[in-house]
Amino acid sequence: MRRLFAFATVLLLAAPAWADFDDGMAAYERGEYETAFEEGLPFAEQGDAEAQFGLALMYEFGDGVPQDYAEAVKWYSLSAVLGAEIASSELNNG
Repeated sequence: MRRLFAFATVLLLAAPAWADFDDGMAAYERGEYETAFEEGLPFAEQGDAEAQFGLALMYEFGDGVPQDYAEAVKWYSLSAVLGAEIASSELNNG
């Protein structure tokens, strides 16, 4: 349940960027993790921090992908770096 909440939170944060948010969330809730992964991967690769965090969760818990802690750390790190850059930019412009 905790994983679903975490993934749902990520998807909710990413909703404006994800045109297929409802489909991806519904797929995840139905246990169709491969579909959720396929929908999130292009956004993660394009630098969307929320999508990167979602992939990290999937790799950490093996949802739709083989469990791979190294891959999870990679996506968590990318998400954190991008999130820090966004926060820094907002602070400098605010």
